[in-house]
Amino acid sequence: MKNSIKILLIGFLAQFITAFCVTYSPEDLAVAAQKPANKVETDHSFPLNYLYKSASDAARKQQAAFPDSYIDPTLNQWLSLVLPNTVRRGLDFGAGYDRWEGLPTLRFEYFLPVKGWTDKSIFVAPRLNLTRSDESFSLSAGMRHLITSDALVGFYAFHDWTRSRRLKGDFLRQAGMGLELSWLPGYHSDLSFRINTYFPVNERRSLSQ
Repeated sequence: MKNSIKILLIGFLAQFITAFCVTYSPEDLAVAAQKPANKVETDHSFPLNYLYKSASDAARKQQAAFPDSYIDPTLNQWLSLVLPNTVRRGLDFGAGYDRWEGLPTLRFEYFLPVKGWTDKSIFVAPRLNLTRSDESFSLSAGMRHLITSDALVGFYAFHDWTRSRRLKGDFLRQAGMGLELSWLPGYHSDLSFRINTYFPVNERRSLSQ
């Protein structure tokens, strides 16, 4: 049995050598020996600079999408401990830091009821918003009327100031009026609609060379 297996292996090897010699002549083998071997890159043999660039780009996109996520919850937790519940209820606050621009970002809005009745209230709402490119301030005042226990309608007027954070030029001022509708249809849902109309107060002009 062992001798027959050895005979089969020797025969297979002899056929392979014969086919190889018939296919490739000695001249072809000599030319192939002089050529440099082709570099085969697998999934684990990328250039180091390619890996560095890919990792850098991926990190930059990830940091831009999620910049310093610990700042906002830390400040909100501190405000909830310092401010009373009546003051904290009307405050909408958010903060962060833009690493690429090297600037802090901030969002502040406070809803302050001035006078209230059973189904109506008059309010004032200051707002501050600092993004990576713009800084804007707004002051609005209006009235909200409770139609049912799950729906309300409101009317308000506002004044905005907006300018670029880097250029530090004049503010673009604009006034406006708005209408808001809010409805709680149930199933843990909240539907809100706002329509604003803007009236520019001033104009900004830039002169070319």
